[in-house]
Amino acid sequence: MPVVRRLWFGASFACLLVLGLALGWAGAGISSAQVSPTGDQWQKIPDVPASVDFRDYWEQHGGLAQFGYPLTEEFMEVSSTDGRPYTTQYFERARFEYHPENPPPYDVLLGLLGRMITEGRDNEAPFMRTPAHAGPGTIYFDVTGHNMPRPFSGYWQEQGGLPVYGYPISEAFDEVSLTDGKTYLVQYFERNRLEYHPELNDLFKISLGLLGVQVLQDRGWIPGPVPLR
Repeated sequence: MPVVRRLWFGASFACLLVLGLALGWAGAGISSAQVSPTGDQWQKIPDVPASVDFRDYWEQHGGLAQFGYPLTEEFMEVSSTDGRPYTTQYFERARFEYHPENPPPYDVLLGLLGRMITEGRDNEAPFMRTPAHAGPGTIYFDVTGHNMPRPFSGYWQEQGGLPVYGYPISEAFDEVSLTDGKTYLVQYFERNRLEYHPELNDLFKISLGLLGVQVLQDRGWIPGPVPLR
């Protein structure tokens, strides 16, 4: 099993911890001891080309607020999508993958955690193809047959769109969170899950789901009270 620990990006630990608690990361079964600083180096595994820099992607696409803290070192993992091994790193809300077959900037991609988490749910109503719905701000994706309503559509467009989140693979619907047991409006995408949190301030009302946390809890790599299946 790869090393599972927190890395540090050189910013103020106190500020980051407060932000993490505000977003509910402590409720994911991760203690404050696990977010203590461990140095200023972004760790890399041997034989990874110097051009691979997950830190750059992390910083350029929203950093802590978007992806959360890293949960593992970089390590080689066989993709469940195509069966090939890739340099991988898990974050609380995403999985980064290095794809040397792609030219920059597409050599760093987010893993399809949304599809992984929802495997076997195709017959549930929110995941079945749906006709286009009219409504202000609603976007329909014929590729997957799903509507993306406000407030998710605005956030999706502003924060990276298709390359970061992929296509929607469900309608927006109410779901009980495995993190805190509360019900939230959510929508699943190929690479993640968007959640509407009315209890948070405007900056964080739309948040990415803790899919990286859920996957590693399911594997038993980090503590978690509820298995995914």
